[in-house]
Amino acid sequence: MCMVHCALQSCALQYCALQYCALQYCALQYCALQYCALQYCAELCSAVLCSAILCSVAVQVITEVEEVVKTGVWVGDCFIYTNSVNRLNYFVGGEVITISHLDRLMYLLGYLPKENRVYLGDKDVNVVSYALPLSVLEYQTAVMRKDFDTADKYLPQIPSDQRTRVAHFLEKQGFKEQALQVTTDPEHKFEIALAIKDLQTAAKLAKEAESELRWKQLADLALTMSELGLAQQCLKEAKDYNGLLLLASSTGDRDAVRQLSDDAKESGKNNVSFLGKFLLGDLDGCIDLLVDTGRPAEAALFARSHKPSRMSALVKIWKEELAKTNPKAAESLADPTDYPNLFPELEESLDLERQRDANAPAGVAAEPSALAAAGAEVAAASTPAAATTTTTAEDDVEDDDDFDLDADDLGDGDADGDMNFDDDDEDLGI
Repeated sequence: MCMVHCALQSCALQYCALQYCALQYCALQYCALQYCALQYCAELCSAVLCSAILCSVAVQVITEVEEVVKTGVWVGDCFIYTNSVNRLNYFVGGEVITISHLDRLMYLLGYLPKENRVYLGDKDVNVVSYALPLSVLEYQTAVMRKDFDTADKYLPQIPSDQRTRVAHFLEKQGFKEQALQVTTDPEHKFEIALAIKDLQTAAKLAKEAESELRWKQLADLALTMSELGLAQQCLKEAKDYNGLLLLASSTGDRDAVRQLSDDAKESGKNNVSFLGKFLLGDLDGCIDLLVDTGRPAEAALFARSHKPSRMSALVKIWKEELAKTNPKAAESLADPTDYPNLFPELEESLDLERQRDANAPAGVAAEPSALAAAGAEVAAASTPAAATTTTTAEDDVEDDDDFDLDADDLGDGDADGDMNFDDDDEDLGI
């Protein structure tokens, strides 16, 4: 309130459209004040308050700006001014917009609406002008008064190169729906569409831009709004296989996981493809993928834990590949067919495998609940990855349905023995 008294004592009131606005000049800042004549008259008629209190009630502080004003003029509800650092700015709605950086000290002469220009002069009487469309000022003035009917009349007159600046002004005032209609910048329009959760407009803009980043941003918003169909479409457009696997496994959509596994394999995302096949219980598909990517050793170890009937054939492939680089090491590999004594309880594992395959649905080696259980593991992991397992034959015979990968086995592949066989990490080729 003291600031208002100071303003009334140190500055003059200047009529501005339907309001009176005053400017308080201080050492390091200025304050924009708003004066309501109707309220002042209403209080004056009551004849209860003194004149100083009446002015304090009728005048409100709009905002404070940390600048020193040199010269200025009001145009509608916009205040055009020059400051101490030689900038030509205008203030409207709590926002300061820079028109130009001046190369020397200049003084504001005025604004000519007919010319849409603001004029300045220096001490040598040199006059320069800068373009400032009156339609922009009138539009912003109407917006500040929340008179959108009048603002819409001025909108067609605003030049196209000024639309985005006006849209930023509307956004800062909280009128994001109007800003979406005004802006001409596709990037800005997409950001506003996300902010107001306009999924249809955002999807249209993302499709026009063909940007994977925009599709991912839209997918995140769709997930928060439980629009799973749109989220799946966005993740497909963004080729976010990890996100698709998380979504499909979380919803228990076996068909989506199967299709994703095939698509990931074609795109070289072998980790996602492997994990998708494993979630479906497609153990043969997992083994074939390991062999196709040049990892017969991992395939043989995987078969030892999950598909012992294919172990012998995989050991032969392993020995053939290893013999090309290290024949002596290849000869040391033991084939379970030739050395059954080195594989205790192998026959029991084979019997359990046959029982499991006989009881499982056609083409599926896992119980349907295995996908949901594995989906919980995927949700806890940030990046799904294929892995081997060190499960022994004794673990297999304890429970014929227990053959899920541990979450710790889905690492990125490092010195601990985990593996990662995406083409992005290692040029293997399929």
